[in-house]
Amino acid sequence: NCERKTRLDLVMNRCRFVDTQKLRIQESPEGLRGGEQPQTLDVDATDDLTGQVAPGDRVVVNGILRSVQRINYGQKSTLFDIYLECNFIEIAEKEFEEIAISEEDEAEIKALARDPMIYKKITRSIAPTIYGTDDVKEAIALQLFGGIAKDMPDGSRLRGDIHVLLVGDPGIAKSQILRYVVKLSPRGIYTSGKSSTSAGLTATAVKDEFGDGRWTLEAGALVLADMGIAAVDEMDKMAKEDRSALHEAMEQQSISLAKAGITATLKSRCALLGAANPKLGRFDQFVPIAEQINMPPSLLSRFDLIFVMTDQPEAERDGAIANHIIKTHSVGELIKQHEYSPLPDVDEEYIERALAPVTPDIDPVLLRKYIAYAKRTCFPILSDGAKEALIAYYMRLRNLASGNK
Repeated sequence: NCERKTRLDLVMNRCRFVDTQKLRIQESPEGLRGGEQPQTLDVDATDDLTGQVAPGDRVVVNGILRSVQRINYGQKSTLFDIYLECNFIEIAEKEFEEIAISEEDEAEIKALARDPMIYKKITRSIAPTIYGTDDVKEAIALQLFGGIAKDMPDGSRLRGDIHVLLVGDPGIAKSQILRYVVKLSPRGIYTSGKSSTSAGLTATAVKDEFGDGRWTLEAGALVLADMGIAAVDEMDKMAKEDRSALHEAMEQQSISLAKAGITATLKSRCALLGAANPKLGRFDQFVPIAEQINMPPSLLSRFDLIFVMTDQPEAERDGAIANHIIKTHSVGELIKQHEYSPLPDVDEEYIERALAPVTPDIDPVLLRKYIAYAKRTCFPILSDGAKEALIAYYMRLRNLASGNK
């Protein structure tokens, strides 16, 4: 204000300091056309807006777009850089802890829970376009809800997440199930084996040109799926070194790094759903199954449920599958045609009737909320009968391999 021409000095004690943070946002990778780099934009957050978001969050930022002229060697350039002055940040995709559940939703969830057939309904709501494989869907339903993570008084932790592996012949919709589960889970990440490296699954240290050139950590798929489900397809095609990254993530549910002067432990409390093909591409009926799964025992022992899905010809079942597939396709065609030019005798009710076999019993949006609500409020306890059944099963399993087998 004093319009003084000479330099002003900074008086520290009379200053007011506010927190500032620089964020860099980039487009979500799903919406990109093949092979293009995502666009990025820098955001300046100040005061109480700092420290709200972590890398990997989906955010919606409101603010004012400002531009600043570039200066090269004291010369003003004709190029301008744009940045966003942040006014508000909201986090878009939240984990189950934060999924907003309104009172109407809660009433709907409670009503569903009182339904005696709820178990069957949830199972039928998983990938309804895929015929059969009910035992697998049931296991995946249980995996979505998960167990209870137990924190012991001595500081050790027992995981509550269930890991499931599907090993099966090609063409029985393993990947389709994986895709569906990632959509259902309140927080799900899908990766495929051949194109995933151990750094991409766990975490990697990168040099940060954005801040002050220090090394920073970039979270991988298993860290981003924390408190949700990580689906890894084509696990048998992964390189051996990359597969070993899964060991610690599955059992200790953490990922430890020592790279570029950073030693850190990241949490990865996720359930893993893996899919793999047998060694020879298909199952050979005359070789024991254990020899056909191309995975080290150290990794197999970390999966709680392993499903062997064979593709056996069987007239009755094949007929049902064929009918189911044709029905699904023809309804899809009908809807497309109806959208383009409305057909005379087709109305909403007709389409709903035709879609009945592939409509999930519970709407996916509601099921996500149901799962989130259950994880938040429900902590079941094993009954005595269940304990005895588990112990008996374990003893029977161990006796099969008694002696030197």
